[in-house]
Amino acid sequence: TTIRQLDQIRALGVTLAVDDFGTGYSSLSYLKQLPVHRLKLDQSFVRDMLHDPGDMEIVESVVHLSQAFDREVIAEGVETLEHAALLPALDCRLGQGYGIARPMPADDLPGWMDEWANQPPWPTAEQTWGRHDVQLVVAAQSYLRWIDQVARVLEGAETTDPEDRDIS
Repeated sequence: TTIRQLDQIRALGVTLAVDDFGTGYSSLSYLKQLPVHRLKLDQSFVRDMLHDPGDMEIVESVVHLSQAFDREVIAEGVETLEHAALLPALDCRLGQGYGIARPMPADDLPGWMDEWANQPPWPTAEQTWGRHDVQLVVAAQSYLRWIDQVARVLEGAETTDPEDRDIS
C-alpha cells in the first residue's frame, strides 16, 4: 500500500510533507496514518489571514492540529513582514513565500543563502507579535469588516453575502 511505501521511504531518512494541507482530500484519519514529518498549510489561508478572521482561525487551528499529530507545519504564502511577524505568535516557525525568496535556479541558491545569512533576523524582535496580540489582530479585522458592511449599507450598496446583511 501507499502507507507502507511511505514508511519505507521515511526509514531511509527522507523527510516527507503533505502539500496544500487544508484543501482537497485532507482527511484527519488519513493524516493520522501518513508517515509524514510536515504539513504545508495552503497559501490561500495564510495569504488572507491578515484580513479575514476566519482564515486566521484556520491557520491557528491547523498549527494546533499539526502539533497534536506531532508534525511540523510550514505556512505557504508568506508574502509580507506582517505575515512573518504573526506566524510565530501562532506557533508556526516555518514559512515559504515571495516575502522570503522568489523561485530561483539551483545555481543561485548558495549566493542567496549567503546573503540571507548576513541579513538581520526576519522578522526582528520588535516586529514579532506576542500570543495576546493575535486576539487583538482578529478583533481588529472583525471590526474593520463590520465597518465596511455598515458603510456599504449606508451607501445603498447591494450585498450578496447573507453574512454581510447582519450588521448587528
